[in-house]
Amino acid sequence: MANTDTDLNVATFVTDWLSFEPASRVGGERHFAASSQLALQEFSEPFVGWLLIGLLAASTSSPRLLASLGAGPLEDLLSHHPHRFVPLAASEARLNAGIRSALRSTLLCHHEVPEALLERLEAAVPGFVRLPECGCEAGV
Repeated sequence: MANTDTDLNVATFVTDWLSFEPASRVGGERHFAASSQLALQEFSEPFVGWLLIGLLAASTSSPRLLASLGAGPLEDLLSHHPHRFVPLAASEARLNAGIRSALRSTLLCHHEVPEALLERLEAAVPGFVRLPECGCEAGV
């Protein structure tokens, strides 16, 4: 397969996403460009987005970056595709400390994610807290 401008270079993507230093804002432009690539993957190919999230979670131990991963792309993926990805996330959290940490930063409610799936996350992730009342009108 030929490489095109739209192909994702995974090594560059990971390096760019991990480049952000929040305190100094170093690497911010590269990080946000990589975040945009991840959002595009999540929308067009959710399973590729899941794989990239797992790769990022395994590539850092930075609490700030893992919180950003959880509160951003992981939360988006789980809220848009709960039946497909919450079971995967719960299983992966038992093995992957990065995913487990990132899941603690997600804000999911029962309007987006069914009760049984939220319970799976609570069982798999010590410290996972669901939104008790989110105020959203979304239906599952």
